[in-house]
Amino acid sequence: MTRILFFLILIGIAVWYYRRWTTPRPTTRRPAQDPHSTDPYRTRREAVTTLVKDPKTGEYRVEKED
Repeated sequence: MTRILFFLILIGIAVWYYRRWTTPRPTTRRPAQDPHSTDPYRTRREAVTTLVKDPKTGEYRVEKED
């Protein structure tokens, strides 16, 4: 009886470790997904909205700085 309990516990621990190490883990978040990123180059990569839609023609033109 003692051997059966010992092997059941051993098998239970083995299954627990197997599941623990084989389940997919989330990777670290990418800087683009992090809204609180402290990346100094982030502002250089972001698009600047400088296009304005002309209501008459429907074309987009570069915004004029006045």
